[in-house]
Amino acid sequence: MNEIARRISSLSTAKQSLLEKMLRENGSGLSSHMTIPKRQNQGAAPLSFAQERLWFLDHLEPGSSAYNMAVAFRLTGDLRTTALEQSLSEILRRHEVLRTTFVTENDQPVQMIAPPGTFTLPLIDLGVLPEEQREAKVRRSRIFGNKKLCL
Repeated sequence: MNEIARRISSLSTAKQSLLEKMLRENGSGLSSHMTIPKRQNQGAAPLSFAQERLWFLDHLEPGSSAYNMAVAFRLTGDLRTTALEQSLSEILRRHEVLRTTFVTENDQPVQMIAPPGTFTLPLIDLGVLPEEQREAKVRRSRIFGNKKLCL
């Protein structure tokens, strides 16, 4: 715990309330330092240094998957695909970083944030295949980067 947090936690409840009230009145409330304000301008924005590095590396070796993190989940039981699709849509709506792409404008890389849209979960029904063929199909889909949910 840092020194300021330790000192605040040692105050009485009344003193903590008074401190929070004073900070709110001065426009520097504790919670205002804990959030990043949402960007008002929805146009192109410059890249951060980390984004510039990724953009440069992608131009140096196009299509490289060096910075991709592949993850696979094996779910068992009944899957409510509609609920999964709605959950993923909400995550995409809330997190602009998942809708951000890099484009070039005036010979400079910039980031563009796509507006939230409707997300459709592509599905492949493997229920008609025998068990061993299903497993092989799932493994092939994963190896070749198929972005479909195999059921």
